[in-house]
Amino acid sequence: MVDSCGSHLARIAARQITRFVDQKMRKTDLAIEQFTLLAVIASAEDDSLSAIGEAACLDKSTLSRNLRALESKGLVEIAANLRGSRRRLAWLTEAGARKLEEAMPVWRAANAALNRHVDLVVTKKIAGEARRLNRNRSP
Repeated sequence: MVDSCGSHLARIAARQITRFVDQKMRKTDLAIEQFTLLAVIASAEDDSLSAIGEAACLDKSTLSRNLRALESKGLVEIAANLRGSRRRLAWLTEAGARKLEEAMPVWRAANAALNRHVDLVVTKKIAGEARRLNRNRSP
């Protein structure tokens, strides 16, 4: 039964890929989830937590947990918008920008190693299908 369960197989693939890349990223002291979140924040046009969460495809609680971990390492700052709105914002600290820059070559090598084992075209197709699935879900 589980051999034909798409959800189960996708979770296995995600865990195995994460484990593989995390092992390669170990010397950066960043898990791939943290590295990716730093990269999303660095490239975000909108630094609100909701926009960052959407870009990283993370729910509020997961985003909050991951941001707190990065904040405790001094890599990001989180604050309320000064314009009086209830929006909270996040941005990289100087240490966070340096950490991202230092980790980039390690990530590139890890990503290249992953792509030797897992077809990037297939990975992109699955990610695209998953995004479409969530866009088309009914309330």
